[in-house]
Amino acid sequence: MATNENPPVHPLSNAAVNNMAQPSVTPDHPNPVPGPAATLPDHYLIGIRELLFRVELNHADEELVPRRFLGEAEKSQDVVIPPWIFHAFRTEKGLIDLGKWSKWDQRFREVFERLARIPIFRYGLFRDANPKSDGPMNAQKHRRFAHIVKLQERAVVFLLKEILNGASIVHKTSDDGSETSLAAKYIKKRNKYYAGKANRFFKGPKSNAYLAVDHHPDDSIFGRRLLPISVTTKPHPTLPGHFTKAVQFLLGQLTYQLRDVTHDPRAVPDQEAFHLHLHGSHLHLLRLVAPGFKTSLLQDGKTHIVFIDEDDESYTSLSPHIADQIAQHYLEKSDGDPNALRDCLKERHIRKVLEHVAWHRLYRGIVTQGTVEELINSDIGVFQVLVSREYNLWSPRGFRAAVRMLLGLCLYLMSGEARVGSVQKMFQKWPKAAKKDDEDDDYDEADFDWFWNIHWDDDNEDSSGYFDEFDGYEDLEEYEAEVEDAEQVQSTVHGNADEGLEQLEVGNDGAES
Repeated sequence: MATNENPPVHPLSNAAVNNMAQPSVTPDHPNPVPGPAATLPDHYLIGIRELLFRVELNHADEELVPRRFLGEAEKSQDVVIPPWIFHAFRTEKGLIDLGKWSKWDQRFREVFERLARIPIFRYGLFRDANPKSDGPMNAQKHRRFAHIVKLQERAVVFLLKEILNGASIVHKTSDDGSETSLAAKYIKKRNKYYAGKANRFFKGPKSNAYLAVDHHPDDSIFGRRLLPISVTTKPHPTLPGHFTKAVQFLLGQLTYQLRDVTHDPRAVPDQEAFHLHLHGSHLHLLRLVAPGFKTSLLQDGKTHIVFIDEDDESYTSLSPHIADQIAQHYLEKSDGDPNALRDCLKERHIRKVLEHVAWHRLYRGIVTQGTVEELINSDIGVFQVLVSREYNLWSPRGFRAAVRMLLGLCLYLMSGEARVGSVQKMFQKWPKAAKKDDEDDDYDEADFDWFWNIHWDDDNEDSSGYFDEFDGYEDLEEYEAEVEDAEQVQSTVHGNADEGLEQLEVGNDGAES
């Protein structure tokens, strides 16, 4: 470093002082997305082989995790009571001695001890990820950055472990002989992903960690991977490059999940895949929406045939217009009486139909005919990826929001309602979530606000933003032009999506050849 260059400001800016942190680097009321977020596009179009992924930024947490699980998370001690360090930021002056962390409240201490030792990434990925150069590192920089990568890995794993310890999300069998639980693990794994070509798979990027679900009968452990976790591994990442890797993580996780839920490519259920990324102290979550009718047509090229299985639990998706027709049927059946419709909706199978309508509309609750959303839903080669806001763990508000989002996700995964094949398979074989005596208790009318506002409360404004008009494009022709351009210049705009990744040929029996 040249003599006239200053190192980035960081909680450990004075290297001679150990276990210290500066509260001045974290504002009390930060913007969830630091920096000039207005200059970022509202989405990126990422191409992977024959597929396109519309990566949409800055989604509310409720669009990634169902609202009722976020509501449960808000009652947690980890969300209500901030860890000791934020109390120290308010009451202490100058440097904060992490060695004096309260012995009565050790929550998240190991997380912040790791974050305090990461000397870069002062700002979030959504602000920093526009460098002039993203070239390879020399050997010295690579060795130095490898240590930073390990610190990030430990920070995010300790964060998840603390959240899981506080929540105690464990399902036991009736005889208490075994249990199913979530666990954060240092698993470095390259998932193979399917990209639309028959009998062909590709290897994706290597994960830094995983959130897994484990079953513990006696002394044995049976596990499934649920959530791939990555951290920033280069000092100057680019957003297109980051989202390309993120999509490969999601696609690999989706391929991994599908083996647990079906062997018939014509009967693929709806699935969603999640991916978590940490950039220094800034964290965000991604959710892939994979309707079954799209995935089935991609794999088999034939008609999607299955909607409900024999247990009336596992659902494959309806095409959007059929789901709309069924919902309209129940509206007409209620003969204009909202109370009659509410009673009708308490039947589980009818609620499932409305969930399908919400799934395809992504909770916008608007008629999609003639909109870009209709094109995305009907084009089997385009999938949507929703990206949360980016939360700064050094910020009290950012930390609380991140814990709320992650805890809500864990509750959702262990509820038995998540469309994640790995945990669905686990619950079919081993303990399921405890059944409530009153079957109506799991009915949350707030989940269908979009439905009531459309059909009964047209004069009321929706404060959630579900019904905002889509303003990303003037018309469908503009969107179609972008899709066509992305297919033609994908390698020059975003680079080769599979650059440096191993391609595998797989025979009909699934074995690598």
